Amino acid sequence: MPRRRPGKRKAGRSTGGAGRKTPAAPSRQNRAILKFVLIFVTVSAAGIALEYDLMAHDAAQGYRALVALAGNWLPRALGIGSHAGGSTINVPGRSLEVTPECSGIEAMGVFLAGVLAFPCGKRNTLLGVILGVIGVGLLNILRVSGLTIVAAWRPQWFGPTHDALTHLFPLFAVLPLWLLWLVFVVRRRNAHTGGGSAPGPPQGTSGRKPSPHLQRN
Repeated sequence: MPRRRPGKRKAGRSTGGAGRKTPAAPSRQNRAILKFVLIFVTVSAAGIALEYDLMAHDAAQGYRALVALAGNWLPRALGIGSHAGGSTINVPGRSLEVTPECSGIEAMGVFLAGVLAFPCGKRNTLLGVILGVIGVGLLNILRVSGLTIVAAWRPQWFGPTHDALTHLFPLFAVLPLWLLWLVFVVRRRNAHTGGGSAPGPPQGTSGRKPSPHLQRN
């Protein structure tokens, strides 16, 4: 009768055990993706809810007045006879109201959701929050200035331009700023802090060169 080979059977068991441990890495990745999605959706929904709450109570008058004042600076520099009073910008033949929907709060909330959901250090997160508040705020002021100029020079274009900028502003303001933060802040900082060290020897080796005696054998 042929003899059994227990050595091969043991090797098969060890291979099967190693195969059962491999799905751990994809499971961690799935949890990280799920965590990102949950944080992003939660913070974005909170920003949208805050915007609708401000619209319902006609609140944030001070911030809206500041946006109207800053948004009127460029039209006045171009010689348009416009002036800001409270949260309203008056141009010849039309008055523009900076509502909570035009204040950029929704786009700012979406940007902050992407920053807070991305796994990185506290310093990088703080830099992302600062970039979002300042960057989205400045882009929103530029949007208000552009609409004021269109209302003064091409009143018939104001409606379509306002609708287009209202729907496209979160995309064109949030996505480029978020990618800028991701590439230039997070990736480069991580490369400078952890990517400069030389790789160590493979696992199970000491990194020393073998002796000539061993090489000859």
